[in-house]
Amino acid sequence: ESAGSARERGVLPLALLAGGALSGGEAGSRYSACEQAIRLALNDAGLAASEIRCAVVSAGAESADDPERRAVESCCGADCRVMTPSDWYGNVEGAGGALQTAGAIFEGAAGGMPALVLTSDPSGTAAALVTMAV
Repeated sequence: ESAGSARERGVLPLALLAGGALSGGEAGSRYSACEQAIRLALNDAGLAASEIRCAVVSAGAESADDPERRAVESCCGADCRVMTPSDWYGNVEGAGGALQTAGAIFEGAAGGMPALVLTSDPSGTAAALVTMAV
C-alpha cells in the first residue's frame, strides 16, 4: 500500500519498501544471483551495503555455507546479522516469504536501520527487498 493511501485510511505505516530487485542466472549460479540481487536492491533503495545490519534469508538457509548467507556476508559484511524464519518458528513450510518480510520490518525497525530480505532457489534466481522503518 502506498503511504498516501495509508494516510487516507488513517493508518500509520510501519515500514516502507525502499528497493527491490530480481536476478537470474544459470542453475548452480545461486550465489552470483544473490549477490547481484542484493547490489541491485541496495542501488534501487539508494543505500550503501554498510547500512544494512540485518538480513532475513530463506527458511532453508541455516547452513553457514548457504549461498544466501555467503552473499549477504560478501555484500554487507560479516557484522550483518543473518536470520531465517525457522530461527523464530521452526519449519514454516510455504509461509517463509511473508515471515521473512515481517521479520525484516520488525528487526530493522527495532534497530532503526534498513533491513534486507533475500530469497533464491537452485535454478539460479534470486529476489532481494530492502525495507525501512517509517
